Amino acid sequence: MILSDRGDRIAASGGRDLVIGNGGNDRLWGEAGADALIGGLGADTLNGGRGADLLIGNEQDDWLVGGAGNDTLDGGVGADVLFGGAGRDTFEFRTGDGLAEIRDFQLGVDKLNFHVGADSVRQITLRAEGHDTRLIAGDVQVLLTGITLSSFNATRHITLREEISVAALTDFLDDWTFMI
Repeated sequence: MILSDRGDRIAASGGRDLVIGNGGNDRLWGEAGADALIGGLGADTLNGGRGADLLIGNEQDDWLVGGAGNDTLDGGVGADVLFGGAGRDTFEFRTGDGLAEIRDFQLGVDKLNFHVGADSVRQITLRAEGHDTRLIAGDVQVLLTGITLSSFNATRHITLREEISVAALTDFLDDWTFMI
């Protein structure tokens, strides 16, 4: 389902749905099923609901809420607020993404993937900020609210990846219903 240039509010069906926001500040709900919600131009709110969802933000300041299930959240460029929800969630970051705040990171459960290229920074700096931990990788900053630096194990929660796997997205989209 591809939305209009205005701020749309759409709740997908209970199956595997692909919903793409266009212009405007969209509010997208995945409901049940393994859904892919992709924000368009605008400050969007994406809520995966139940199921293993893929949520991708855009260049604006987005709110991404995974919900129940093992979700993948990628806020994209901008100052994004991310909630994984219940399940083993993965948060994706790339050079140029800017700022992200993860408000419900679960120690021992959730993962952070930093995709780096040949010219990218290959070092992540961890800094305590009160009861929170800030991760800095080049121009990407991630704030883990409620996670102290002393409780965070970088080798257990962070993965550096050389490139993005297009095959993983293709596998995720197999057997989906596309509505245009």
